[in-house]
Amino acid sequence: VLTLTTRQSSLAPRQLVFCDPPYNTPQDSARDLGRHAIEKLITGNWLATSCVLVMEMAKALPEQTPARCTLIDSRDYGVARVC
Repeated sequence: VLTLTTRQSSLAPRQLVFCDPPYNTPQDSARDLGRHAIEKLITGNWLATSCVLVMEMAKALPEQTPARCTLIDSRDYGVARVC
């Protein structure tokens, strides 16, 4: 379990983030983990305004694009989708 708090002002906001949450699990609790993690990064001020986010998810169960994010590209690789 990872808890994100507000970023300390001495740390620079991140410009690039890779997110690869588990997605081949049957539990409903694993659903939308990537979106929830990215939303925590946004609300905690961990990301620069022009940050590039790369997230892997199940092609069969795609996650919603997090609020305040714009989908630029999406590619499928086997059972995975990378956005």
